[in-house]
Amino acid sequence: MKAFLKLFSFGFVGFGVSLLIYISWVYLQWGFAPKNQNPSLEGLYLSLLVNSRNLSGTVAGTKSYIPEYKLPRRNFYLTIPALSLTEVKVTANVNSNKEQVYFPVLKESIAHYEGSALPGEAGNVFLYGHSVLPQFFDKKNYLTIFSRLPDLEVGDEITARDGENKFRYVVFDKKVVDPSQIEYVNPQPYNTLTLMTCVPPGLTTKRLLVFARELN
Repeated sequence: MKAFLKLFSFGFVGFGVSLLIYISWVYLQWGFAPKNQNPSLEGLYLSLLVNSRNLSGTVAGTKSYIPEYKLPRRNFYLTIPALSLTEVKVTANVNSNKEQVYFPVLKESIAHYEGSALPGEAGNVFLYGHSVLPQFFDKKNYLTIFSRLPDLEVGDEITARDGENKFRYVVFDKKVVDPSQIEYVNPQPYNTLTLMTCVPPGLTTKRLLVFARELN
């Protein structure tokens, strides 16, 4: 009996060490942002509003504009076949200035930045969601919804459905950036969709951005 307990103890310790090494490796492969950077969403949100006003109603190379404020609009839905996500809910026009406002939304949907374009409009549709270690990904749990976002590759398709209207996008780039790099929310000369989540999984030290361009 003592031999069994000793063997069990060694096995348990070995499993714990292996798990710790694995989690450390997952986090270290992302790298870490400087500690003095603000991991909140406020800076990105404020930049979006400021840039909207500075654009004076026009976006270079487009026929539309990014208004300072938008009226409420019904939710739309996102399908990403490469991630096994089908018709996941996106809450439109989420005020991302305060955590107490956007965090409850992220528990039940993906969030759309208030002030960024909506599907079918010219500009950049900017969406964000939670992520955890990919082993805990559950497509029915919005707290894990973007856990596999790093798996998206150039050429993967994303569909946004707003009522009867469907808008198709194709991934053309992705990158990991610091929280201070807020320029990626800005509109492009063509219609784009940007997906954002925090990395490493469970931390807020970096941002993973996936960029997709609308297909005509």
